[in-house]
Amino acid sequence: MGIQFVTRKKGNKRYMTVTPVNGGDPIVISKDESKLVENYILNLTPNQQKYIVLYTPNIIQTSDGHVIPSSWVGQMLPFIKLDSMFNQYLGEFGLEVNLSKIPDFNSWHHTLIISISDQLRNMFTDGYIVDPRKDIIINWSLIPVKESTVDSRLYHPSWKDNRITNNYNGMVGFLLSRMQGDTSFEYNLSTNTNQEMDDVDNGILVERHFIAQILGEYQCDLIFYNSYIHFGTYNLDQTQAIIAIIEDELSQSSGKVITFSVTRISWLTMYKIVSKSLGYNNCVGYRINDSQKPYTFSCIIGSDVDLKSEYSKFNIAINQLLNEANRQYTDKTMSIHEAIERGAVVLT
Repeated sequence: MGIQFVTRKKGNKRYMTVTPVNGGDPIVISKDESKLVENYILNLTPNQQKYIVLYTPNIIQTSDGHVIPSSWVGQMLPFIKLDSMFNQYLGEFGLEVNLSKIPDFNSWHHTLIISISDQLRNMFTDGYIVDPRKDIIINWSLIPVKESTVDSRLYHPSWKDNRITNNYNGMVGFLLSRMQGDTSFEYNLSTNTNQEMDDVDNGILVERHFIAQILGEYQCDLIFYNSYIHFGTYNLDQTQAIIAIIEDELSQSSGKVITFSVTRISWLTMYKIVSKSLGYNNCVGYRINDSQKPYTFSCIIGSDVDLKSEYSKFNIAINQLLNEANRQYTDKTMSIHEAIERGAVVLT
């Protein structure tokens, strides 16, 4: 719960009203409660009455539509720069200034608010953050802002890369996610979809196939969420290198795939064996965001191959392999799938 100060103009005078809020939403209070707030304001010291709350931590937007969170605005207010004649300081409710000796109060009040908003938007676009840890500074190539001694707490990145920041509400959102311990990264595959493919769904599956294949060689832990790919990353160089690999694969990926959604690793093992027996060598398994069937097995097939016929061949071969596994495994202390995953049954 908190309060917001709102200024209103009536005739030639400007009034400030106080509105109680909860999570940004106004709260209706009784007359008695309103009187308590009024008495508190009237009993302020004469020095305090010279000052007005010029800017409170509210949500604002950048020109390109990014939402600037009020929590970040609150962190940046101590670093806002105004002319020294306003004697600015950070009070309990926001940035306060002394306008008691300013002749044209209304004009300056409006000008200062615009100046602060513009500064905040520029700082947000440039990725300003306060007191980042040393590992964040090193891993994400941050440099200090050194315009004054107080700014030694402020840092911003020495780089810009929309491929990294677009899915995080800009640079600030991305850096804050790193400061909060997030080591995963989200990349949108749909922005690079091969438009020449007639079948969009199959096109995405083809892209997944090639990306999973190449990143598997780099032992990159990844999972696909619809048109997004998530992977673990710990620094700027690694992230940009993986993105470069993904984009290179997307530019070259073409063809047609047959895929199987399965429930566990044992199925991937069996499909790998079956695919070789059917003459398919370009196959890969990968994880997807599906609680029921979290794995997909994928094989590149000829453009003229009939999918229905191939699914039938795979199903027959899988059933034969599963029957063979059951014949081999006589212990029965665990399920056949657990036995395959633990190596208690060797399939060829």
